Amino acid sequence: MSLHVALHLYGGFMLHPMYFLALEAQCTAFQIAFAELEDLLANKHRDIDLIWSRIFSLLTAGANISKFLWPSKPQAEMRGKLLREYLSVPVDSPLKDRSIRNDFEHFDERLDTFVTQERANIFDGGVGPRAAFPCSESELFRHFDPETWQCIYQGRSYPLRPVIRAVITLREEIERTKYDMVMTRWADAMAREKAAEE
Repeated sequence: MSLHVALHLYGGFMLHPMYFLALEAQCTAFQIAFAELEDLLANKHRDIDLIWSRIFSLLTAGANISKFLWPSKPQAEMRGKLLREYLSVPVDSPLKDRSIRNDFEHFDERLDTFVTQERANIFDGGVGPRAAFPCSESELFRHFDPETWQCIYQGRSYPLRPVIRAVITLREEIERTKYDMVMTRWADAMAREKAAEE
């Protein structure tokens, strides 16, 4: 699909190039956090605070990407639909999962619920194999398993590898889109120049 077609699709909805640049910025933030997280995990003297800082950065960028592609407000649905189609985002993309996004947006409410539920123990900020922590997931406030890249947050388990792959693929599609934009603008400029000469 050319940029020219996309700009006039769905009743004249304007898919502005800034949407792609904003999405790219979130993908960049996600990939930087991912690369830094890998480096931190490779260090035998792991800094747990830094590791969790990068996990939060990664998850926040992922939630922002999800908002762009699956907006919650009805007036933005067309924008999300057009972006997903233009960037070939599959219908079963792991980026669509709103649960982790909602956990971050309603952090205070989730924490209220977590602390009021009766538990024998609460474990927070663990980094290591899940088997090394002999407790139920409901007792884990934060835990990250670097072997499986599974993040447990407020008792909910999130596999990060599928999300990482989805963001990498999305970034590649955005790069392709930027090339299409440049070529379309060049073709339009050449057409205008030719028309002016006639």
